[in-house]
Amino acid sequence: INTPGVVPALRKALSAAAGASRVTLVRALGELRAKEAMPAILPYAGSDDADLRRVSLFALANIGAPAAAGALAKAAQVEAPYDRGYATELYLSFARRLAEKGDKAKCAEVCRDLIKTRTGPRENNVLADALTILVGAVGDRGLDEVLAAVDSDSLQLREAALRIAAGVPGKAATQRLVAKLKQAPAETKPAVVLALGRRGDRAALPDVLAAL
Repeated sequence: INTPGVVPALRKALSAAAGASRVTLVRALGELRAKEAMPAILPYAGSDDADLRRVSLFALANIGAPAAAGALAKAAQVEAPYDRGYATELYLSFARRLAEKGDKAKCAEVCRDLIKTRTGPRENNVLADALTILVGAVGDRGLDEVLAAVDSDSLQLREAALRIAAGVPGKAATQRLVAKLKQAPAETKPAVVLALGRRGDRAALPDVLAAL
């Protein structure tokens, strides 16, 4: 129903709830993006109860309060594959929520944390998502990270990075891709030319013609 009294009522109920009722209330507050409930939910992010822990991480990510960054980052670094994957998706969602709320600096910090720490081949999808969110938040100020990924040993990550670079607006991005074309190894040059073509920026025409 979400009338004005809903969040205060749910917060009051949470203070006395336990078990499945607590899980339900935390989820509801998360779905309502109740920022004022964040301090009450935050301690549950480290709960031994897996259901409560996971729903609390969801709520914190969906609320998008910067103070939850530490808890979400810690949860995303666990070794257990399911919990690591689940928490990582929420950490990425948290970055998106920060950007939506206008906190682009904190969003970029979260994305760069993931870009720095996720170096395994099985987490290339995480890197691609983090690069996409980063560029969506800060534009060509995220090009350093995107173009660094073009040098990856992974073909999939290289191509993902170039697709992202192709969508970054502005002359600076074209110039950086032209520079990358000139120094890229032979096996990467065709993909860089394709990225320049996707941009549709005529400033790249002389270098694309030279590639013929």
